[in-house]
Amino acid sequence: MNGKEIRYEAPEQEMKIIQEEALAMYDANRKYTYDEVQYWLTDNRRWELIDGIPLLMASPAIDHQLISTTLTLLFGNYLKGKECQLILPVDTVLSYGEGSDTYVIPDLVVLCNRNKVKKGRIFGAPDLIIEILSPSTSSRDKIEKRLKYQEAGVKEYWIVDLKNETIEVILATADKDFNNTFYGKGDSIKVSIFTNLEINVADVFANPWLS
Repeated sequence: MNGKEIRYEAPEQEMKIIQEEALAMYDANRKYTYDEVQYWLTDNRRWELIDGIPLLMASPAIDHQLISTTLTLLFGNYLKGKECQLILPVDTVLSYGEGSDTYVIPDLVVLCNRNKVKKGRIFGAPDLIIEILSPSTSSRDKIEKRLKYQEAGVKEYWIVDLKNETIEVILATADKDFNNTFYGKGDSIKVSIFTNLEINVADVFANPWLS
C-alpha cells in the first residue's frame, strides 16, 4: 500500500473509523473482480464494486428508510401471490462471468426470474431497480449506476429524490437506450413491467416523520 486515498461512501463522522480498515483490505493501485471481493462480504459492512473499485457504504439515514418502507408496502401489497418478488437490499452481480467487475446493492429490486437467485444473491439484471438518493450516493446513482443498469438490461429504474420529492423513471427501449420521465407529487406512475400497477407519488412522500 502507498496510502492512496480510497473511494468510499460514508457520513463525515464515520470516515476516520472505517478508513484504516478499508485501506488494509485492498490495494488502491489495482482493480478487482467480483470473484475476489466476494470474500469480503461477510465483514458486516456494505460493499459495492463499480468498475473494479471497491466502495464502502454507510448505513442509510432515517428518511431514506422511511421511503424504503413505504415503497415496500406499495409494491409488496400488489405483488403478494405473484411470480415477481420485491426484494430489499440484496447483493446483485449484474453481469456475472470471468472478470466481472461490478457488484451493487440496490435499495429495492423487483425480480421476476427466480433462476437468477443463487447462493442468496442475484446474478443478472433485476426487472426493476429503485435507488433512493442520499447525499453521498446521489452522483453515483444518477450517473455510474444508471449506466451499469442500462448495460445490464434492467427494464425500469427509479431514482427517488427525497429533497425535491420527485421520482425519475428510466425505461429501457428496444435499442437498449433509456427514456426518462420526472414525476412530482401530483402525478402517478404506471409501472411499465406490470399491466395494472400505478403508484401515486404523493403516497411515496406522505410519511409525517419525513424531515
